[in-house]
Amino acid sequence: VNTAEDHIKIHYGNTKNSVWQKWPIIALLSPPKRNQFTVQFVVAGKGSKEQKMIREVRRELDYYLVEKKEENPWAYARYHCGTAANLYSMVHWSFFPKGWKDFQQNNDSYIKQENKNLLVRIEPAEISDLKAILGLIKDYQRYDVEFAKRYYDIYFRKEEITEKDKVFVAKIDGRTVGVSGYSRDYFSTDYSYWLGWFVVAKEYRHKKEFSVAKKLLERVELELKKRKIKKLFVSTEDDNKIAKSFYATNKFRTEAVLRDYYDKGEDQLILSKVII
Repeated sequence: VNTAEDHIKIHYGNTKNSVWQKWPIIALLSPPKRNQFTVQFVVAGKGSKEQKMIREVRRELDYYLVEKKEENPWAYARYHCGTAANLYSMVHWSFFPKGWKDFQQNNDSYIKQENKNLLVRIEPAEISDLKAILGLIKDYQRYDVEFAKRYYDIYFRKEEITEKDKVFVAKIDGRTVGVSGYSRDYFSTDYSYWLGWFVVAKEYRHKKEFSVAKKLLERVELELKKRKIKKLFVSTEDDNKIAKSFYATNKFRTEAVLRDYYDKGEDQLILSKVII
């Protein structure tokens, strides 16, 4: 694989107990020629640990390049590099464009960007996160706090009514900067779920270099896919232009408008997204 041209590096490591700089490179992947990819394994595979890494990398290569049957596997491989599935896997794909070494020497902004992305950790919420979660909700919509308190009290007590729900928090340097999750519609079927409170701290909203909201939504969708849930619903105010833009960008569509839901002239939107 010619690393002076476009290529993908595949590392192996755990985001929970190590940093990406320490992850070993297992393989290099180059764009296809005549529908054939070139893969170069850069570990010897002599020990059982290395053999396990190679097996898992091979499994992902087969899945993403062959079994998914994408129309353009290379384009999908590049897309996969930025997904939550890639971040939370033990196998990590990273795309490097042609001329990367020169770019790296003369411009460190991309490296800083990548480091910021890796700083954002999406984790299942613990009861120790509750104070920070309620603080985020109060800062965004103080009228929701009492309702949120009641819900999270039930959730963290692990009562039966919330046993299929899940709450996630986004953390940067140990600080909780975002919350989201999903909950089952108990008057419906397991086909569809609702997006829970979705709030990001003020200083991290609209910051593409961190993409906190995007990462939270990706984690929710990843977990719903595992559960084979097909549809995700969310409600928002019709005059919330920022939320409407975010959901539209992430392929939600309007299902219904509840006129005068909040007050006279203040409508509620019901949006949905098909989970593929």
